Amino acid sequence: MKHFLLGLLVLFSQYSSAQQKLQSEDYLLIGSGGGFTGRWEFYKIKNNGEIRFRANLTSEFEKIGKISKKQVSEFLEKAEQLQLDSLALNEPGNVSYLIEYQVDNKKSKAVWSFNKDKKTPQSVTDFYENILLTVSSKR
Repeated sequence: MKHFLLGLLVLFSQYSSAQQKLQSEDYLLIGSGGGFTGRWEFYKIKNNGEIRFRANLTSEFEKIGKISKKQVSEFLEKAEQLQLDSLALNEPGNVSYLIEYQVDNKKSKAVWSFNKDKKTPQSVTDFYENILLTVSSKR
């Protein structure tokens, strides 16, 4: 009986560890770039509040600051409320903008440009601007 209980305890701790690992991979990423130079800039917010910045696709993310876990949760909740998957925003242009997030191992992404023919929902662009203001102030 002791071995059975010990086995259950080990199994539960491994499950908890796996769950924490999945949750630790939750993130929010925004970026913009393209144009004549082809330069891209990305900001990644990890669920622990750490903010990382990367210029261009070839460089590494570097830590530039931190926000509260509460604010990260609010951003991720808002991202899920926008239902980016259902919007099916995949409209890159000369200069493109990106929001990508992962929650509970489910990834969603939106890419858009300011094109006269395609109208990006104001809620998406407002959300992007709000995040950009928050993270760029940490640079």
